[in-house]
Amino acid sequence: MMARTLLIVTVAFMALTFKTVNCGKRVCRTFQEDHKGKYEKCDMNFEKVGCYRDEDNDRALPCELLNERDVISKNYDGHRIDWKKFQEYIQGLACRCAAIAREKGHEIFGLQFYGECWSGEGDYKKLGIESRKTKCVDGNYKQCDDNNKDVCVGAQHTNYVYRLKYTHTCGNDE
Repeated sequence: MMARTLLIVTVAFMALTFKTVNCGKRVCRTFQEDHKGKYEKCDMNFEKVGCYRDEDNDRALPCELLNERDVISKNYDGHRIDWKKFQEYIQGLACRCAAIAREKGHEIFGLQFYGECWSGEGDYKKLGIESRKTKCVDGNYKQCDDNNKDVCVGAQHTNYVYRLKYTHTCGNDE
């Protein structure tokens, strides 16, 4: 019984220590950092792209970077959806997602199913297939307005997509 308990604890520790991110055709195994608290202050620069349908078997954004809905997900980061402070929560989710997408060198990311972050080197043209304006909400649970600065998130099978803005500085080579 003791050996079985030790085995379960060891397997649980390994599941928390390493995460596997399925990025379409390639699988990346990386040491999992504890993102909780790491991205609480948002200095990320990103812009709204829009609200788009997502297909489970043909994703435009193939990599789930964060999952804050499911505590047993390999991409769970210690945060949980805060339905009572939803506006504050999705601002933090967007910051965490943007930071990880930027670290991985991705240009765009999407917030889906109220607490998931998706990105990756997918076929971004698929995003234009069908807009779903009514399936994305802001922090007040109202239909997202693409023209204001409020962060939005998609419902199930829907991404609210953002594009990272990079600041480029050019020096004088002379």
